[in-house]
Amino acid sequence: HRMYSVTKSFTALAAGLLVKQGRISLDDKICGYFPEKLPPEGAHPWCAEMTIRDMLTMRTCHSSTTFSGYGGDWTESFFRVKPDHMPGTVFQYDTGSSHVLSALTEKLTGMPMLDFLRKEALNRVGFSREAYIIPDPYGVSQGGSGLMCTLRDLAKTAWLCSHYGNLDGEELFPLSYMQEA
Repeated sequence: HRMYSVTKSFTALAAGLLVKQGRISLDDKICGYFPEKLPPEGAHPWCAEMTIRDMLTMRTCHSSTTFSGYGGDWTESFFRVKPDHMPGTVFQYDTGSSHVLSALTEKLTGMPMLDFLRKEALNRVGFSREAYIIPDPYGVSQGGSGLMCTLRDLAKTAWLCSHYGNLDGEELFPLSYMQEA
């Protein structure tokens, strides 16, 4: 079944793994990871200030999903659509920020986001091999809404999260990250 917005939680778990591996910090500015997606004149100052933490908490500089009606690369739209407000100031439920975090995961790991999650943690709890995440038209896993899996997969992942990412004494996800999440 398509799990739609539950996918956002899996994207957040992938970000936690990137933190654990030292590939990102929650206070990193997202624009630094995507210079190729910025407008030629550079990022809008509000976009330039946006952190990964702002994205995970849906406090970006956008008041709506940027790729809706953009007519191009979904990830690029996040950096090119004019912002509405300073990041960190307004909560706005948004699929776009999760999608960009999925793109970040795939860029840094060189693999589809769900494959990364499986390799690092989900295989350990028996997450199904048939599950997948629908890609956007540009090949990036839809990190905000594209997860296709079973309810059993969700239950296994929820169990792992309810134990703060700890499985039989092994910290699969960083405890401090899971507590903050």
